[in-house]
Amino acid sequence: MPCVAAKDSVTFPACAIDVVFVSRRGWCLIIGWLDDQQSPLNDLVLVSSDRVVAVARNPARCRREDAEAAIPTNPGKLLGFWIVFRIEGNLGPNNEVSLCMSTEREQKTFQVQPKLVGDEQLREIALEYFASAGYFANPHAESVLQLDRGLGTMLVNYNVLISSDIIAGAYVTRFGAVAGKLDGSIVVCLYGKAEFLFLQAAAFSDCPGTERYEFIYVSNSPELAERLMKEAAMANRIYDVAITLVILPSNAGFGAANNVAAAHARSDRIMIVNPDIFPRGRDWAVRHHDAVTQLPRDQTAIFGSPLYYDDGSLMHGGMFFEIDHGISIREGRIEQHDIIRVEHYAKGAPAETRAFLTSRQVPAVNRRLHLVGALLVRETWRIFTGICVRPLRGRRSLPEELVEGQAGLGSILFRSGIWKEKDRPGVMFMKAARPLIAGISPISGKTSLPMIFAGVRRSV
Repeated sequence: MPCVAAKDSVTFPACAIDVVFVSRRGWCLIIGWLDDQQSPLNDLVLVSSDRVVAVARNPARCRREDAEAAIPTNPGKLLGFWIVFRIEGNLGPNNEVSLCMSTEREQKTFQVQPKLVGDEQLREIALEYFASAGYFANPHAESVLQLDRGLGTMLVNYNVLISSDIIAGAYVTRFGAVAGKLDGSIVVCLYGKAEFLFLQAAAFSDCPGTERYEFIYVSNSPELAERLMKEAAMANRIYDVAITLVILPSNAGFGAANNVAAAHARSDRIMIVNPDIFPRGRDWAVRHHDAVTQLPRDQTAIFGSPLYYDDGSLMHGGMFFEIDHGISIREGRIEQHDIIRVEHYAKGAPAETRAFLTSRQVPAVNRRLHLVGALLVRETWRIFTGICVRPLRGRRSLPEELVEGQAGLGSILFRSGIWKEKDRPGVMFMKAARPLIAGISPISGKTSLPMIFAGVRRSV
């Protein structure tokens, strides 16, 4: 390893290592700056007890105004750097650790004392630094570029490991018995607020047919565990609704939490609802049951409805993507980068505007009620990560379309109605349908609480 064997350069450019964090499971975050205008930063080598434990390349770059004030720089030069990576083995508190920074021609070694933190804490520190990082010109374009150059992959991989540990420690308890076959399982992810459990039980129990559904609440807030258990017990006794409570030991994230909840469902249909969503019409359960039992099965794989604000206006009638042309300054050059921006059809329109309630084809659906897949229930939140500006026409394999693709990552076809499954599991495309269920969220003072119901048939 040249960076270890060679001697430090006397003429190495001005630089500094601000901090080195190391997590208990061997992930590292390094923050610093370097005047690499003449010779670009090459790699960072972490050495412990004369053993190379990590070689990190392609760090994220950002502005460092403190360094800019002391060093003459070219316009648009980002002096700051930071990187997240995994090391081999664990570093103990007494280990001698050195960090070797190299450019194309020179190197410099620092003796460092890593700060040992928990994995969740290191993740939060990294995300906070990313959120506060400064850039020249368009910060949105610049931040996306940093993610695209390797930082995004490392952060995602790290988060997956943390979430996997969290969901492995899930505690599950049930309140109330299930009478006969259920029409569906309503999955609700909670974070920070416990009161919605009781409020939803009250609102939904007043609707005929709700007794054919179970509620599965998954909590990303372990500090609410005791209160949620009391709320669930009271809601079951007062409103006679079947409730399953899944309590996670920490915040696993929205997608991971919903996957855990779906794994404990006792029906073949999953409906993922936000906690601040309430039924607009008392007949929602009856209409959902009629649709599922009377329409052809290939028309009821996935379906949804329009979303409404708490004042009754239309939240939106589908989503689409726009391309923004972000401008960034890169060492004396102006660069243009395309950035995808999510927009909504008919946002804030009167509730009964017929033109916006008809079925339509759009390239995205709302996360407020995302759909647990008819194909891979445990993989849904990984599957539905693809976007494509132009809706795909024709048939393709859903996993190939939304997971394996690199450039466009695939597309989602949605017509505010029913997704149509054709020929074999894994092949999906759309069939227009009249929206079946609508909802309203009457939470005082908030107008960003959309609602959509969906039903998805699980693979047998």
